[in-house]
Amino acid sequence: MSPAEAFAQSLPAQSAIVQLDGARLSLGGWLASDRAPFAALNGDPQTMAWFPSVLTREESDAMVDRIEAVLAQRGWGWWAVRLHSGEFLGCIGLNIPSFEAPFLP
Repeated sequence: MSPAEAFAQSLPAQSAIVQLDGARLSLGGWLASDRAPFAALNGDPQTMAWFPSVLTREESDAMVDRIEAVLAQRGWGWWAVRLHSGEFLGCIGLNIPSFEAPFLP
């Protein structure tokens, strides 16, 4: 087991998804209404220029499913970012690296 995997398994389960609210933005759990604009971002070649490939709607929805599962388990991860009006902007978050590198603990 890698150090990253051991660290991930050592984390306690959270009972609630962490919600962060700022002056203009909210970071929190995903809504069903976030899926269509997220898929549009993931399907845009310009947006995805530095990613391995664009995603289909099905691939994007599967990614949200994985993100939601991690949020439910840990309480933190990749949050949906919304304006206080509710408009979905994208996502931002924290993750445990799945690779080994000299700068990791």
